[in-house]
Amino acid sequence: MKTNQARIAAQTTANHSLQLCCLLTAGLFLSACKPEAKASRETAITRADAVEAGKANQVPATGANAGTQTRYQAIKNFDGLGSDPTMLIEGSDRDLYGTLRDGGSKGEGVVFKVNQDGSGYTVLHDFAGYANGEDGSWPQGVVEGSDGVLYGTTQTGGHPDDLLNPTGNGTVFKVNQDGSDYTVLYRFPGRSGDGIAPWAGLVEGRDGALYGTTLEGGTKNFGTVFKVNRDGNDYKVLHSFLASEADGFKPMAGLLPASDGVLYGTTDGGGSGGGHNGTVFKINSDGSGYEILHCFPDQPHDGRMPRSRLLEGRDGALYGTTQNGGTNDAGTVFKLNKDGSSCRILHAFSGSLGSKPDPNGMISGDRNGVPTKFSDEGDGSGPTGLVFGSDGALYGTTEFHGRNGGGTAFKLNPDGSGFAVLHNFPGAESDGRNPTASMVQGSDGALHGMTKISNTNSYATLFKLSL
Repeated sequence: MKTNQARIAAQTTANHSLQLCCLLTAGLFLSACKPEAKASRETAITRADAVEAGKANQVPATGANAGTQTRYQAIKNFDGLGSDPTMLIEGSDRDLYGTLRDGGSKGEGVVFKVNQDGSGYTVLHDFAGYANGEDGSWPQGVVEGSDGVLYGTTQTGGHPDDLLNPTGNGTVFKVNQDGSDYTVLYRFPGRSGDGIAPWAGLVEGRDGALYGTTLEGGTKNFGTVFKVNRDGNDYKVLHSFLASEADGFKPMAGLLPASDGVLYGTTDGGGSGGGHNGTVFKINSDGSGYEILHCFPDQPHDGRMPRSRLLEGRDGALYGTTQNGGTNDAGTVFKLNKDGSSCRILHAFSGSLGSKPDPNGMISGDRNGVPTKFSDEGDGSGPTGLVFGSDGALYGTTEFHGRNGGGTAFKLNPDGSGFAVLHNFPGAESDGRNPTASMVQGSDGALHGMTKISNTNSYATLFKLSL
């Protein structure tokens, strides 16, 4: 499995570099995000004290969130079980469901369920890979369909494709919540025009069909948007990304089925924003109406490389994150209207490692090889996905940096105010580090999430934030 991951990473990096070299001659950008002024924004930085197994850690928020408390708890270490988790979901039975890309008896990944208190861990499917009945490997998360069944994708596995993709082009699968009736619904064949390598999970549309994206494949091999029925029939490529000045390429995030019935998504690269730093797009469920809503331009303070699924707010606007960009090139949280207007940077992350500040409260750092002074906010870098809490606030995680170097959990209001770091990973020896996917708010009111590895070993951890 490690060989598969290394192959994929190397291939993706090479392809991305080649595409950028070919595209850098394009110029005109369509639109630009303008950073929101930081006036009246108060940044609250909190430190996590000892987090012991089975004990909750009280982390009080300050500044704009004074008077509230968030309790962090690392509730399960997946020691020997796997790492590299994807986004959790809460099922209709109130259990948590997710996948580990690296784990299982063959190292090809697993689908699992676990109680909200961390007990009752159960493997629902242990992926076997392409060599064992053309099963999938490296799962990308699950979604519960309206029929109560779990549906998901794997990035590799399935049908091998000679020398180009010898470990398979990925699959779409289903499995019941008790682990029964596992079925591979579709194996991406790798033929010309078809999708290859889904890097995100699925969503169910109003019509009951499943919709997703692939990183590669399509007519130009820059990725696709696809549709398939829940029984595996009527697979269709809705859009092939062209990587032209008017299109994006390499979608790494899943789709958002919005309240207007339209699907919204992002691409990691492409667009006509000078640096080809990614796009936000929309498309109808029949493939019509495809439109680029925003191209992330090559501007010093703008975001770039959106890699997480969009959210729709109560105000009907779209909210998302970019992996990089912003004032310190550490990523951003942004807001965009569904017609593509009024793109705003709600927060730019500092990327601070918590180094000792100078007398002016700044720390020395490096941005693309250039010595730079950063604010010692310690709020992390590389934001992953967002989730709306029941209080209407946005909650999310960053994968890197922060006060303790292993990422952060944060909160901010939809207008960008009230930003606060709720937890710095790792808070103690038994804590996790590098959260890699968006959290989910469970029926217990707490936010549940996972880290890629533990502070003490290379296996994932499950945590919760009680609001």
